[in-house]
Amino acid sequence: MLRGGADECERRSRYNNTVAECYAREIGVFAKHSGLYAEFVAGAVNLVKNIAFNGPRAAIALNDGMGGGTNIEQNLLFEMVRETAGAIDQ
Repeated sequence: MLRGGADECERRSRYNNTVAECYAREIGVFAKHSGLYAEFVAGAVNLVKNIAFNGPRAAIALNDGMGGGTNIEQNLLFEMVRETAGAIDQ
């Protein structure tokens, strides 16, 4: 068991959250490594009906997929990754 961190065996990670109907624009004005959503040590997240545009990096960043079951649908992502490559970073 990990002390002070995520423990997949005991399901202490973040599960079954929803990020819906968010609007993000001009991302990265104050922080260049930012986007609409970043998933680390989480699973079974629903990312639906969001809009993101005008940013320097990927709109959606998924780490290692530890928890699995992430649902990404009906999102509008454009004019992202102006300084690197890929709208969804895996």
